[in-house]
Amino acid sequence: AALLMGLGFTPLYAAGLSVVTARCWGEGGAPPLWPWQPILAELCGDEAARLLGPGTTATTVEAGDADRFARLSAIVDAPAVATGRAPACIVVDDIHAADAGTLLLTRFVARAIHRLPLALVVSRRNGEPLGDGLEARLLAEVEREAIPVVLHHFDVDEATTFLADQGLRQL
Repeated sequence: AALLMGLGFTPLYAAGLSVVTARCWGEGGAPPLWPWQPILAELCGDEAARLLGPGTTATTVEAGDADRFARLSAIVDAPAVATGRAPACIVVDDIHAADAGTLLLTRFVARAIHRLPLALVVSRRNGEPLGDGLEARLLAEVEREAIPVVLHHFDVDEATTFLADQGLRQL
């Protein structure tokens, strides 16, 4: 992910695009909907992050909850209001480690992206077991909304060239 940030997003910063990044945490202990809390807090402020309260957790993903839908709509609208006419880019790394609520919100944002001044980039590692539960189904739905870009590992020459382009010539 660090290589992608340096390689892909430096020009975005230079163009005045706000770039907000966060990483999913699959090792336990992360609150539901992580990493959307820090994304919304950084991009839109603490009030938008508070929209991720009860009603959007993984336990209510399958419920036909009108309050949850209204909250998700408000969350999707928050970046549009916060960014005004200047576009922003949200990067969610390691989406394969996300809980169901995070995937639900990511899918909701992806389906509304056409009306937002926003680019959404999600990454996942190939070969990670996805299982056959709710998270796997939601991840498949997120991926159907996306344009896939498959990256390969750098060989030594590619890594050397990349690092030199970043100003790291003496290793």
